[in-house]
Amino acid sequence: RYGYIAAAYTTLVSFLWLLLVHMLLVKKLGYSSLYPVKFIFVVLAGMIFYTAVVNYLYMITAVRYVMVLGYGILFISIGWKYRKIYK
Repeated sequence: RYGYIAAAYTTLVSFLWLLLVHMLLVKKLGYSSLYPVKFIFVVLAGMIFYTAVVNYLYMITAVRYVMVLGYGILFISIGWKYRKIYK
């Protein structure tokens, strides 16, 4: 019954572990990071929060779509703010 939910959580944990190991290896090898670490963790925390809230409000379609629109606008504005990094 909860097989897909357990698979989703284990995938989340494994990807977080992979992110941490990758960041440590890149730092140890002396490569510069493309994005600031703080930015990566803020986006990660935001997406985990967003996923939890959307999962909770799944049956309320209007609220869910308003949240998707709000986060879309938020991420576009963040991308616009940091657009000089990408050039």
